[in-house]
Amino acid sequence: MTVAATEFEQAGFEEARAIARRRRRRILLPLAVVAILLLALTGIAIHNYQAMRTDTLALSEGVVSNLQSRIDTEVRAYIRPLDRIVRLSRDLLGPDLRDGIPKERVEPFGVGVLTYASGLTALFVGTPDGEFLMVRRYQEDGQPGLETKFIRRGGSGRDGLEIEFTRRDLAGQIVSQEIQPWDQYDPRTRPWFKGADETRAVYWTDVYPFFTDLAAGVTAAVPAVGDGDALLAVIGADVTLETISGFLGSMTIGKTGQAVIIDDAGHLIAHPSAEIVREGPDGERRLATIEDVQDPILQSAFDRFRIEGHGRRQFELDGRRYISSVTSLSGQVQRDWSVLVVVPEDDFVGFVADNVRQTLIMGLAIIALAALLASLLIRQGLRTDRDALRVLEREAQLDAEGEAFG
Repeated sequence: MTVAATEFEQAGFEEARAIARRRRRRILLPLAVVAILLLALTGIAIHNYQAMRTDTLALSEGVVSNLQSRIDTEVRAYIRPLDRIVRLSRDLLGPDLRDGIPKERVEPFGVGVLTYASGLTALFVGTPDGEFLMVRRYQEDGQPGLETKFIRRGGSGRDGLEIEFTRRDLAGQIVSQEIQPWDQYDPRTRPWFKGADETRAVYWTDVYPFFTDLAAGVTAAVPAVGDGDALLAVIGADVTLETISGFLGSMTIGKTGQAVIIDDAGHLIAHPSAEIVREGPDGERRLATIEDVQDPILQSAFDRFRIEGHGRRQFELDGRRYISSVTSLSGQVQRDWSVLVVVPEDDFVGFVADNVRQTLIMGLAIIALAALLASLLIRQGLRTDRDALRVLEREAQLDAEGEAFG
C-alpha cells in the first residue's frame, strides 16, 4: 500500500507540474503575440514615416524649384522690357535731342509708350545742361492718369529754371497745366544719368527710392550721343517693384512659407508684406534690410546664405526645422539679386505625421481588441487549470480517506 500511495503521489506531482507549465503557456503565449503585434505596428509606422518623409522632402525640392522658376519668369517679364524700351526710345528720339528737349516731340512719345507698356512707371529724358522731361503715371482721388514734368531753361524762376506740369487722363485729354518754381531736381546728379554717361551703354541702377513718389524701383538708362561721341541726353525708364511684391504675396508656399527678393547686402528688393522704403535716422529715405523686417526665420536663412552661398539647405530654429533655397537673378537683371524661399518643413511633411498617427491609432485599436481576446483566452485557460487542480486535490483527498479507512 505504501508503494502504491507513493506512485500515486508522484503521478499527482507530475500532473500538477504539467498544469503549471500549461498555465504559463496560456499566459505568456497570448501576451507574446500581443507584444509582437505591437512591435510590428511600431516598426511599420516608423518605416512608413521615414519613407514618406524622404519622398515628400524630395518632392518639396521640385515644388520650391518651380516656385523660384515662376518668380524668375515674372521678374524677367517685368524688368527685361526696360532694356528694349530705352534702346528704342534712343533710336527714335536721339536725332531730335541735338538742341535740347523738344517737348512737342518727346511728350507724345512718352504718353504713347506708357499707354501701351502697362508695367512701365515713367519715361524721361535728361540733358547735360540740366533740362529734364518726364512722363509718369500718377493717381489722384482714385483716378489714374499721366503727368508730364518739364524742367526747362529760360524761365522766370530762380536760377533761370522752371517746371511745367501737365496732367492728362487716360484718354489723353489735358486735365490741368501749371508752372511752378524749380524744385532743385537736377538729372545730372542722379545715378542713372551718371552711369549711362560713364558706361556709354545701357545702365541699370540699383534699387533706390524714386525722387517723385518715393517708391522703390529700378531704372534703365541709355545715352544718346552725337558727333564726336558728345553726349546729347540720357533716356531712362522706371519701374517700381510694388507689382513684384504683390506677386510674391499672391504665391502659396506651403502653409506659412514666404519668398523674398534680396541683394547680397541684405537689402529688400521685393517682399510680400513689408515696406521696402524706410526712413533712416537722418531723415533720408533708404531701402529696408532683412534686419528691418525683424523676422528671425528670414534672418537665419539669410545668414546661412551669406556663409554658404546659393543653394538649398535645411536649418533648425527654436526646435522647428525649415527648408530654405536661394537662387540668383543676376542673369536676368544684371544685378546681384537673389530669390530667397523659406518654408517650415512641417508644411510639407506634416500630413505624413498625421497619416502615421491615424494608422497607429487604428492599429492600437486592433491590438487592444486582440489583447481583450487574449485576456479572455487566458482567463478561460486559467479556469480550466484551476478545475483540473481541484480534481487532483479531490482525488488525493479521496485516496487519503480511503487509505485511512483501510
